[in-house]
Amino acid sequence: MKLTRLEIWLTLLLVFALTLGVGLYGRFTDDRVCWDAMAAVAHAFDAFHAQPNANLAMIGFVQPPLPALLQLPIVLLVPWLATTGLAANLLGALCAAASAALLLGLAADSGLPRAWRWPLVALFALHPLVLGPAACGAPMALLTTLLMGASWAMLRWARTESLRDLIAASLLLSGALITRYEAVFIVVGALIYLAWRAWRQDRSPEKLEGTLITFALPIAYVVGIWIAANWAIMGDPWFFARETFEPRPVSAETMLTELLRVGLVAFFPVLALVYHQMRGAGRYPATARPVAWMVLTAMLAPGLFPSLFAGLGSDGQWANLLTPLAMVLAGGFAMLAAVAGDVLQGRGQERPMQGTVMMAAASLGVAIWLLGSGPAFPAPPQQALLGRGALSARAAEELRAAQLLRETELPADRQHIIAGWPGFAVALYAGRTGEIAVIQARELPEQVDTLWEGSVLVLLVGDDASAVAPASVDAGLGLARGLALVERWRAGPWVCYEIVRQVADPQAEN
Repeated sequence: MKLTRLEIWLTLLLVFALTLGVGLYGRFTDDRVCWDAMAAVAHAFDAFHAQPNANLAMIGFVQPPLPALLQLPIVLLVPWLATTGLAANLLGALCAAASAALLLGLAADSGLPRAWRWPLVALFALHPLVLGPAACGAPMALLTTLLMGASWAMLRWARTESLRDLIAASLLLSGALITRYEAVFIVVGALIYLAWRAWRQDRSPEKLEGTLITFALPIAYVVGIWIAANWAIMGDPWFFARETFEPRPVSAETMLTELLRVGLVAFFPVLALVYHQMRGAGRYPATARPVAWMVLTAMLAPGLFPSLFAGLGSDGQWANLLTPLAMVLAGGFAMLAAVAGDVLQGRGQERPMQGTVMMAAASLGVAIWLLGSGPAFPAPPQQALLGRGALSARAAEELRAAQLLRETELPADRQHIIAGWPGFAVALYAGRTGEIAVIQARELPEQVDTLWEGSVLVLLVGDDASAVAPASVDAGLGLARGLALVERWRAGPWVCYEIVRQVADPQAEN
């Protein structure tokens, strides 16, 4: 049945309302936020408020730039959404709604009737690894949206070879690249399929060249601009890569094992669907083969470059594998819609479903075993409905520190510093961006000379690498002679000190 505008708008409104409601519930009942999302909001807000003039050079040199760039109009028009952190929830809800609408269109395009495509979209929107990250505004929600759109564009190109669809896929994958840099492996999968398809059909070097250039040109343009920006602003064309990737030793077997666990738990039919679309590639067409290639290269990349993926995050393997996971979810649901459409429309009869069904059943058994043998999700699946899902964290201590900082006097003629992670959130929630510098704890010794009597210092004190060691605080941080730290307030590990001049002891002088 043909897709109607009413269906599209209904999907957008329902998924947006659900996701935003869940996110706000988690934020106001349990102080749940996503730190990566908050960092994007803070970077966008800093561009307008940390300096006298807008400074877009502040965007993208700590994290990939697209999440922060999309926050720019939000924080400019409604600054209150930034200082409360709700801009992250808003963008996440918009991404979830767009992803669901794209899947609805893809399913209709694949021939699924309304009675089938609506349950499929509901299953996607309520998936814990879709709803959870989107509710707290995690950049993974944006990545999933871009990959869902790219999957649909590639499916349409495979059927019609439309130039518009090819360029759309290229632009969407360009966006994915500047959302998570390791999405380059998904681009490689798309390129492999396009080269294979263009050469296999006509054996024409001209068609092969034209197809690949048309697809690669927008991506090369975006990548080239980003490399040039790093060179011009940071003095190093590869600054973004050095800041993002910190290779750590890990075996390929370990990374692939973890990826299979993550992939099967997230979407158990994914391997069966890839097998179904890739089998008989030299003899039979397959509707979702381009998406299967993208999923396959996304899943193989951590095994081929294990140390690179191991260095992407410090919060366990889920943080390291977010991009393959997003491709598994977007591509998995896209392939499911395409294969279901083929079955219902009587297409693809030359590829029997028996082997695919058996593999899916075996994968389901493994996924159930994984769920029963220990914590398989980064957060219990049901917590996603309460706004406490994957990639969210409690910010109660940061919110309390921000409230106290808001009440603290910051003399305009003095340097003030927040040291520790996530200090940017404390400054943002307090509305003191531009009045107080935020640095990493390891940078504090280099900034001590800028502090003087009347300066305020907010420190994350602890033994973690992102905090200032208690022994260092007890030793006075190396302040200039005659200056001392006086504690003003404390909020969990966050401690505020004012720098004062020591009063000489007359008896000691005598």
